[in-house]
Amino acid sequence: MSRGRGRSKTGSDKAPDNNIPDDLVDPCKVFVSNLRPQVTEQMLREVLAHYATVEKVTIIKDKQTRKSKGYGFVKVKTQEDVRKLLELHDGDSYIHGRKMVIQLAKKRISLPGDDSYTRHPLPEREFDLSEPDPSQPSVHMLVDDVMFKIFSYLPIRNLVLCEGVCRRWQMLVHRHFSKMTTLEINESTLEIAPPFTKAVISKLLILSGPNLKSLKVQRADFATKQNILKIISQLCPVLEHLDVTRARGINFTHISKLAAGCKNIKSFIAKNCFDFDEKAMHQLLVSYPELEKLDVAGTSVYGKNFNFLPGTIKELCIERIPDLCHKKKSITQIADRCPNIEVLEMKECM
Repeated sequence: MSRGRGRSKTGSDKAPDNNIPDDLVDPCKVFVSNLRPQVTEQMLREVLAHYATVEKVTIIKDKQTRKSKGYGFVKVKTQEDVRKLLELHDGDSYIHGRKMVIQLAKKRISLPGDDSYTRHPLPEREFDLSEPDPSQPSVHMLVDDVMFKIFSYLPIRNLVLCEGVCRRWQMLVHRHFSKMTTLEINESTLEIAPPFTKAVISKLLILSGPNLKSLKVQRADFATKQNILKIISQLCPVLEHLDVTRARGINFTHISKLAAGCKNIKSFIAKNCFDFDEKAMHQLLVSYPELEKLDVAGTSVYGKNFNFLPGTIKELCIERIPDLCHKKKSITQIADRCPNIEVLEMKECM
């Protein structure tokens, strides 16, 4: 352990930002960054214990490599301890030859996809409520129906930005999204380059999710792909048609979470979802006995659970199931289980 006085070029002159609203401050905790990878929790505890009563130290590590990310959190006994750490002199805030950056810690905000997430009514922001000058041409003079017509021509990315113009526009944007029953999250509709982050997808589903009947999600980033069904289950309670082509994490566990929040799925497309297997297939068919369309081409499904196919199935797309081409019983099983089937696609079954 070292408390050298050498200065590091990396972030050493960066001033801490402690302008955090009081309701977002995590009490008796500070955020410590600009740490060298070699700094351990014990080393950090020993340095800060000279100035405050340290109760717990957590250095955040990469999930894959288990190496330090260079920042962490320190829980202390009192707010006075927090004050002492924030006011450390430059000469006292070095560890392993690099100056630590100590800031107030923010509360962890629950986001869609987190177990603790609870949907709340959309908030109202504070805006300048002064009346526009009637003598000047202004878009504010347009009636709501005209504004909705204008919104209908805007890309979704620009429409979300309109929410921050004023209170009236915020209300209009919320109403516009609440009327949406269909949403495609892709490059052409958003006009931004993929992959799409959890924040982008969550924002769109918070605005449009309550009445959304059909959703297609493409090119989400890795973290969001792993959690997409959980996010959808929390934000889209009346969803009927879902397309998660090429998503990750479409497995038994997340199908169960989807079923807990979305009770009315009638169309499920999981094309090329490599995590979708027979266990996930079974959970899907048991959870949605009125399923009408199912596309599992490019998955590891091999037909084990075809006897659970509901009689409501009208469209079925499957792939790479040799048994269907060699065993008459297998394909007649589909016909017997699904008397209403209209479309049956079998790709690469030979």
